Amino acid sequence: MGRSCQAEEPISWPWSLGETPAPTSSNKDEPPSQPEQKAESHKRPPRLSKRVMKMVRSIERLYRPPATSGMEASSINKVAASAPGTLHTLKVIDDSKKEIASDPPPVDPGEYDGIKGLVKSIYRSATGRVFNDALWKRYVHRLSVVAGTMQPADICLVMYSFAKVRYAWRLSATWMPRYRDQQLLKILNPLIVRHISGLSCSGAALILNSLKRLELSNYDIIDLATNEICIKMDTANMQDITLTANALSFFQVYHQRFWNMLFKAVSLRHHQMTPLQAALVLAALAKLDIRHPMLLRLLKDKLRPAVERNELTQELLTLTFHSFAKLNFSAKNLYEASILKYQSMLDENPETVDAQSLVLYLYTAVCMLDMPLHQTVEKSLKLLCNQKDVLKNYKAIKLKYVVDHLKTKQPGGCPSPNLNGASALLEACCSDVKGLVAKVEQYKLRNVRRRLSRWCMEVSRMLATQNVNHARNVWFDYIHADVHIKELGVVIKCAGPFSYYAMSSQLTVFAQVEIDTLSMKGFKVCVIPYHEWNALKTDKAKLDYLKKLSESWTIVEPIP
Repeated sequence: MGRSCQAEEPISWPWSLGETPAPTSSNKDEPPSQPEQKAESHKRPPRLSKRVMKMVRSIERLYRPPATSGMEASSINKVAASAPGTLHTLKVIDDSKKEIASDPPPVDPGEYDGIKGLVKSIYRSATGRVFNDALWKRYVHRLSVVAGTMQPADICLVMYSFAKVRYAWRLSATWMPRYRDQQLLKILNPLIVRHISGLSCSGAALILNSLKRLELSNYDIIDLATNEICIKMDTANMQDITLTANALSFFQVYHQRFWNMLFKAVSLRHHQMTPLQAALVLAALAKLDIRHPMLLRLLKDKLRPAVERNELTQELLTLTFHSFAKLNFSAKNLYEASILKYQSMLDENPETVDAQSLVLYLYTAVCMLDMPLHQTVEKSLKLLCNQKDVLKNYKAIKLKYVVDHLKTKQPGGCPSPNLNGASALLEACCSDVKGLVAKVEQYKLRNVRRRLSRWCMEVSRMLATQNVNHARNVWFDYIHADVHIKELGVVIKCAGPFSYYAMSSQLTVFAQVEIDTLSMKGFKVCVIPYHEWNALKTDKAKLDYLKKLSESWTIVEPIP
């Protein structure tokens, strides 16, 4: 009892704490444990940084298999077999965004079949050119009920269908002005904003083109759709890029990121462009006055063979001819080929040439390039005689420029002293053409500009401080003058940003034609660029600038 035991060594168990012991006589049937493998399983896994884990999750989300909900099929592919059109070639859903985009709440397959039937009916009515106002009102009412359960592809198809018939602008009566259908906008706009990130480049381009046809200047949706196209530019085809450029030029949106990416895309893939796409891109650049020499050279190389092979329609031929001239691009061979093809078109099929093409050709050849052909000009004027009673504001203004240039200049560009300022071409024309000229000269413009810019008013104020009698916002028939000093015969043109090419200090051809026309009418024209005036910070500097400008008026004394 009192003896102390020797210290015993601790028992070394063959298993770790918490593991199952080795098999005994009571459990011999169980397989023996493998302590080596268990030890390996308890190794601490490596710790990854938050950045690496974020990349892993994004890769897993990217390669996750699509959900089998049965509602991701494109409505465009469903109606392609039963309705005509080219929409079956468009893929409006971005596969990489299906899991990220906010999908509409799930509905029963039977209920969604009704939605697909409605979308199919809308598309068939649009492609069949059904313009029944009561029918489209009924479609809008039905869409307001099922809009929340529509898929992104259905939204694109519905937007395209309403744009095809231009439903947003409707005539309530022949004597009442047009108005917008606000109910349609309230239905579609939130859905487009909700699903815009899940659309492919084709879907976003389709939305932009639909907004253009409907004349809906919703710049939030335009900016969102353009940003999506810029993000996915690698997957965009030339048709998507062309439609986007055409829509942005219509809304006068200078999206610098998109236009820079368009320059790179056309430089690398210009061999994939069709003549139609090249002409539309050229027209978009001309509308925004974007003058990129390398891009214009690529487009010229693409369009000149098409012009020589007579592959362009009369609309595209005139559009190409006018756009290159507006951008002041030196392409003499292209201009000559366009004039010859246009002349042959007037000789063979004059009934196919519309009034818009006739007016654009006359304005471009006579006023911008100063290279008209007598026979072509005379034939164009004769074709316009049948439509002189329906001339609109835009066509009338262009024809007024043409008439003044023909009366003041010979085809070679020098004045005609023998005919008292009248061109021999107009004197030799028939009575119908002379009636058209008289109709154009008597036409009164509508919706003329009434307000001046802030810095134009500032120029007028500086002239008033020096007791210079002048008039502001003066119209000489169809030409506008910011400031007119009647006693001196001086016209001051305050050239703003739209009078210059984008990112340039060169005047546009339109501004130069207006200045030349005023000079032909006997005025001394002075141009004040906006960038020079903005650089003047004090009234004294502005007054010194005007005094220095008056020294160039050789016909009058300078401002004291």
